[in-house]
Amino acid sequence: MSDTPHSSSLLGTIDLHDPAASGDSRGRRSVLDQRRENREKAPRPYTPTVQMVPDGGLVAGACRSGGPFDPLGARGCDVGRCDDVVAIVDDHPGRWLLVTLTVNRDLWINPEACYQRVADRVREVARAISLEGLHVTALELQGKTGDGWPHWHLIVRAADGRALEAIRSTVRRAWSVRTEHVDHDTGEVSYTRESVGFSNVKEARDRRGVARYTAKYLLKPWPAVPSWMGESNRQLRKLRLSSGCFDYLERVGRHVRHRGSRRAATRRRRPARRLFDRMARSGLSHAVFRRQGDRLVFVTLVPVPASTDGADLLQAAGGRPVQLGRWAQVRWALDDRALARLRASRDELVDLQRREFRQRRTRIEVGWEMAQYERERAEQV
Repeated sequence: MSDTPHSSSLLGTIDLHDPAASGDSRGRRSVLDQRRENREKAPRPYTPTVQMVPDGGLVAGACRSGGPFDPLGARGCDVGRCDDVVAIVDDHPGRWLLVTLTVNRDLWINPEACYQRVADRVREVARAISLEGLHVTALELQGKTGDGWPHWHLIVRAADGRALEAIRSTVRRAWSVRTEHVDHDTGEVSYTRESVGFSNVKEARDRRGVARYTAKYLLKPWPAVPSWMGESNRQLRKLRLSSGCFDYLERVGRHVRHRGSRRAATRRRRPARRLFDRMARSGLSHAVFRRQGDRLVFVTLVPVPASTDGADLLQAAGGRPVQLGRWAQVRWALDDRALARLRASRDELVDLQRREFRQRRTRIEVGWEMAQYERERAEQV
């Protein structure tokens, strides 16, 4: 598990006693972060082992760019988000429901068309039965068929006095699409409603257990993603919390609502990148910070990939691996001479970085198909 910040968030100062220093993506100070709904605020147990990095010393860590699908594993902000889900469900002793939504594959050409059409219906299902707008949605892919068909798990705070069968009827109606038909002879308009797929609603007897069951999908590693996801430049989410959940987290001091001004029209916006590219770029550079007391101040980026070759280069330059606080991923303690050696070999490092990126991208783009091939071969044996 690792929670190194993304390279776009590394320009600035990190307080080692600030929860944002644990790599939480909601603690970023960048312009892009100002458009996000929330930032992490709650003080979490954190005891940085800064003694391993002397005051004035340098420490380097791999940058992240894959988000929840990052090949380097789950991030610290993901673990915090799972804790938030458990806190929300455990703190509300009322009625919670576990809802599972699957799709009828015969209705869609491919999983991508299905996802684009029914993703909004998932939110409609939650809104139709939720109380106080409290609901959490987890996305999962059915990998056994190899196509990556989506299905969803929801935990919903529901009204206490409403019959379960009535709720199931509401879910079935919300989990459907309405089609308009026009009679070309008479001009009469009629409507038909067709179910999107299967829905299952049951009481959540163990609220904490249900919350952990749903939140685990955020931490569950995906060794690969199907091409319809990898080719997309949308911000796909494994776990989605409703606005009501964020309102609750704000009331209890776990988050602060933070909305910034719009980006200036004259400012260039970075082009949207495919998920495949974002995953392949994760860990291609290391961010270097200098310790100043209990703070880490950003110094520079060095094009050293988080790989075996990169580790050898850092060691050859004079770096030594260290564990820093709760960060599970190894950091590298450097000195100014080590940083100078890395800067002197920048051209060589950039060439290594480009080769590493091409190799990673190839592996990631064929990863889902290769996993399916291995699965089918194992079944034939």
